[in-house]
Amino acid sequence: LIIGISGGYLLFTLSRSAGPAPVATGQDPAIAWQSRLLTNPQDLEALLGLAHVRLDQGMLDEAESLYRQVMAVQPKNVEAISHLGTVQLGRGQTDAALIGYELLVSHYLGEKNYDQAFEAGEKALALDPDDFTLALDLFRGAQEKGDWEKLFVWGERIGAIVERYRQRAAPENMPEEVWTQRKAETLANVAGSVNYVEATLFNAA
Repeated sequence: LIIGISGGYLLFTLSRSAGPAPVATGQDPAIAWQSRLLTNPQDLEALLGLAHVRLDQGMLDEAESLYRQVMAVQPKNVEAISHLGTVQLGRGQTDAALIGYELLVSHYLGEKNYDQAFEAGEKALALDPDDFTLALDLFRGAQEKGDWEKLFVWGERIGAIVERYRQRAAPENMPEEVWTQRKAETLANVAGSVNYVEATLFNAA
């Protein structure tokens, strides 16, 4: 169970989405992007376009290198960060991918881009279904947007997270009495947030 106050994440600058490069039928779609990079090695659109192609082709090392080149020029580029998470997932690096998705949620909520935040949140919670803080942020986002369907979706997720934590057995090598005390303290810390969620859902019903 992840408990904490969200926020303090770096905000990102949205780059122009890499559009399709003109390619001849049967031609490797990477060629057009590579031609542009010969002219300007820091062409972010071309770097992203080529990275996307390599990702689609399963060339994860080259895709990662290209996304990192974008971030070297524009460290807060959302598109590169998002797709780098996909690369990391492809390698089984779930912790790194989770951090990327959480950063995207924070960014999109800050931009009031709720649908993108919800999409990134779904990906993050698929990796860590017990991320209480993230689910609470998404619940607040749904409330701000006035999306009652999502409000109840995230509210139910929060309830399930708390219930799973209540039922969780003590970690290996931790005395039962220590775990019971720690669990009680954690639940007490989130009680205010849980009450807020329950009250909000009651008023929205």
